[in-house]
Amino acid sequence: QVNTFQVVICSDGEDSYVQFLYADGGIQWIQSTGQSTGLPDARAQAGLMSGDGRLFTLRGSGTDQIQNLDKWSNIQVPGMWLFHVGLTGQGGNVMPPDLDGTSEN
Repeated sequence: QVNTFQVVICSDGEDSYVQFLYADGGIQWIQSTGQSTGLPDARAQAGLMSGDGRLFTLRGSGTDQIQNLDKWSNIQVPGMWLFHVGLTGQGGNVMPPDLDGTSEN
């Protein structure tokens, strides 16, 4: 069993965005059995991690709810997630997309 997804990273040199796409039915497993100890592995996780260790996880990550990534969204399109991660004066934090054309800057 595999989990199927696509990741797109785009930038105009000033701002950067990351988009995740989880196809309908693309989440087929949430946890495997550990190979060496017989203990279960950690549950599947999805998100962003910076080189300096900052972590942002998608809703349901690390829980049984990870199976809903193809149904949930932060932009009202099932299975699609969009994040603003660029040089926006936000200290390099992950931000939801600015969908209404306004800015918090």
